[in-house]
Amino acid sequence: MPPPRAENAYTGAGITPVPAVSPDHDKPYSPIFRYPLAKIIEAFEGMSADADGSRRIRYTNPLTGGPAMPGVDCYMLAPASTSDTRAYRTNANMVCLAVEGEGKSKIDDDTLQWRKNDIFVLPRHHWISHRAKSTDAKLFQLTDREVLSRLDYLREDFRD
Repeated sequence: MPPPRAENAYTGAGITPVPAVSPDHDKPYSPIFRYPLAKIIEAFEGMSADADGSRRIRYTNPLTGGPAMPGVDCYMLAPASTSDTRAYRTNANMVCLAVEGEGKSKIDDDTLQWRKNDIFVLPRHHWISHRAKSTDAKLFQLTDREVLSRLDYLREDFRD
């Protein structure tokens, strides 16, 4: 019997086939090449919101629990429309893609409006927060946060 295809083998959180590493997948990146948006939306619906009303998911390698790609960490953020996300600043680089909906991001005293398919970069060392303008707003975020963390160089502050 052939080994299961990766997208079928890792169908739920906390579920890993045995053996976890297939002999044909000895790579440092995730064996999953497709993370369907429908699965992300389903996960958002099943999870509790943070204190600021937002929800955030990290894309991971099911074999290691680490990032899906060794040099780029990926997240999906669903900000609330009722309040801004918790303000933060970091020395990590971040690129955002508006996957669905509309919203705004505050960068220090400036406000950036975004909507589906917009791509923007968040500058390092600036206070940042996000707010949805529509209930379906989602931001896909790519960052080098994991690399900086492994080098013990990551710096993050939260404004509370």
